[in-house]
Amino acid sequence: MTTGAFDRHAPGSRAGAPAAAIAPPVVGPPRLDLLDHMFLVYALILRDLNLKFRTDGVGFSLDFLRPTLIVIGHYFLFWYLSRTMPGNMPIETFVIAGFSVIFGFILTVNGTVSAAKYPGGTILIPAVTRMHLRVAKASWALLSFVFLSLAGTALLQLFGDTAVDFPNLPLFVLVFVITGALAFGFGLVVEALTRLTAAAQIAQQIFTTLIYITSGIYFSLSTINPEVAAFFWYNPILHLVEYQRNAFDSGYSIAYASLAYPAGFAAGMLLLGLSVNRCMRHLDRE
Repeated sequence: MTTGAFDRHAPGSRAGAPAAAIAPPVVGPPRLDLLDHMFLVYALILRDLNLKFRTDGVGFSLDFLRPTLIVIGHYFLFWYLSRTMPGNMPIETFVIAGFSVIFGFILTVNGTVSAAKYPGGTILIPAVTRMHLRVAKASWALLSFVFLSLAGTALLQLFGDTAVDFPNLPLFVLVFVITGALAFGFGLVVEALTRLTAAAQIAQQIFTTLIYITSGIYFSLSTINPEVAAFFWYNPILHLVEYQRNAFDSGYSIAYASLAYPAGFAAGMLLLGLSVNRCMRHLDRE
């Protein structure tokens, strides 16, 4: 029989001696499987959209309106210049396919970089980490352009533009997956560098501008000067833009582009970004 903190029948103990304290079991954080992580990311996206819409509905609308106006503006620019698109591709397709990739890349990078800096209290939610925030911000940035490019194509067909077709969905999705992986890995590296030096933000803006200029938004890899094309070829986004246009129009030439190159580049960048993020977490604990 046990009375208070004393156990007269504990093995090897003297009568009246205090019994050994039994430590309560240590309960760690719950182990999450892949579906749990996906649900958390999904919930964070909905939470962010809900807050953004309730606090600033105009700003939320501008998130969609701004890229839409840019695409429409470039369509009229190419139309006014009477430029013939490579492979006689419709101007609408040339613009939508190109801008969906480059905007998806840039905004996914920005979402990855900003998510962990401004968590807004979400990391206090049980099981939510900064990595969940990064994935949620990056995923929504990319998915919004998947939606915009498909919705734009549907609207053009609805208003009788028979020259525009829906994309080859497997290739369309694959291009966006590679774009997202590349942007997320690059964003993790940029985030780590911005924590070490303020100059990293300036370097990011310069680098992003160079990627934009050489991404093939205003040209095709098969129609520019071969010496210039040989230099621009090293931009992985250029290859993704070329393949995205081919997804919308199978007659578009991708003879000089490669999908393996940006895929390998994205895998390497993602591995680098995750490794850098892991190192920064260890530094934070020290």
